[in-house]
Amino acid sequence: MTSDLQLDNDEWAQVARAFEEAGRDMRSRRIGPTGHGSLLGGIIRFLKGGSAEGEDVDARRSALGSFLDATRLRQRMPVELAAPLLSFGYSERQLEALAVLAAPSIARMGSRRH
Repeated sequence: MTSDLQLDNDEWAQVARAFEEAGRDMRSRRIGPTGHGSLLGGIIRFLKGGSAEGEDVDARRSALGSFLDATRLRQRMPVELAAPLLSFGYSERQLEALAVLAAPSIARMGSRRH
């Protein structure tokens, strides 16, 4: 992982939105049985006629949540979980930034290596 996370304003804005969205999703999974990640929530979305676009959003959110959860747990970027996020349009630098936001100790470890 590089210690130089230079992103332009648009890239940082996308990182911030993704991190905020993942935080909301995590809170909704904790709050109740109809949250985004719940079985009942999935049934409700199905009954409301979820679209293919909605499924893409759900898949992206799920991949993002898995990536951030694994990063927090391992205190390193889970490289094996990066491919789905790359396919959704995130860059490697954005994933590095998300990893540092999820586990700030990663930035400190990276700066010691150089």
